Amino acid sequence: MVQHSRSVFNKVHLVLFHTEGFPWDHGKDLSEGAAQLANRAVGSFSSVTVTTPRRLLAEQANWEESLRDYTPNVIAHPLFSEKLEWNRGWARLGLQQWKPRLIAQLVEDSEIPEGDIVLYHDSDAVKYPEYLGNVSLWAPWIAKQMKSADVLAFNDNNVPLTSDTKIELIERVLGDTFDNRLRHVWSGAIAVRKSDAGREFARKWLDLSTIENLMPVTRDAERIHFHQHSVDQATLSCLWHSADLRNSRIRRKVVYLHKSRRIPPPSLIERIQKNAKRRIRKTIRSWKSASH
Repeated sequence: MVQHSRSVFNKVHLVLFHTEGFPWDHGKDLSEGAAQLANRAVGSFSSVTVTTPRRLLAEQANWEESLRDYTPNVIAHPLFSEKLEWNRGWARLGLQQWKPRLIAQLVEDSEIPEGDIVLYHDSDAVKYPEYLGNVSLWAPWIAKQMKSADVLAFNDNNVPLTSDTKIELIERVLGDTFDNRLRHVWSGAIAVRKSDAGREFARKWLDLSTIENLMPVTRDAERIHFHQHSVDQATLSCLWHSADLRNSRIRRKVVYLHKSRRIPPPSLIERIQKNAKRRIRKTIRSWKSASH
């Protein structure tokens, strides 16, 4: 579904993806949240596109490999362990390979003018209601942030790269350049300019997102401080920090969201207020515990 508007911000196109559940795909029915977000967005973007596995498969049957259920492959893998933390929802939906593939396809789309910006955003606004805040500000803010950038990414909570990226992928992509101070890049939202540089970035992310690299199994499943392999987010994060990307002509920028998933990020005043409320709640809990 594509909805066009006469927004003055006609350089930014929003793309949402959601699953519909049985019998259409292997995911949950996330239609409600996607509809809420799309309705908020119409009028603020040049176009708002909402797609699903069913629509992608109707357009091209070869989308099947990027959308199929890889659960049996994960369980049958030689490195699989019952102690492994892994997201079964991601595995049931192509290990999220659809996301870099969708973005790579969008920056090749003839309907989007050259030089415009494609913003992909996760759509489960029911689970994450903060997605619905300030949607009307997204397009102008992103356009401003990308005046001198081909790709705009986000760091939601500043966790270490090693917390949600398997060691095999880190070794394969970063090798001797790995630094313990590196942080992950959130894959819930990313903006890519439709340009040669933007297309190059999208191809690099898709090329790195092989099923082998997305597989959650790892020899270090019980490694301290490792939670789980975050599939598409892990490949995005490793690409972001790679020498391949640093040495390319691709201009990239990452914005810290200050432990939120809000775009634009919370202001300094909002962060101060939030921290003050957190300290007050902590003090009250300590007082109650002591009084008992």
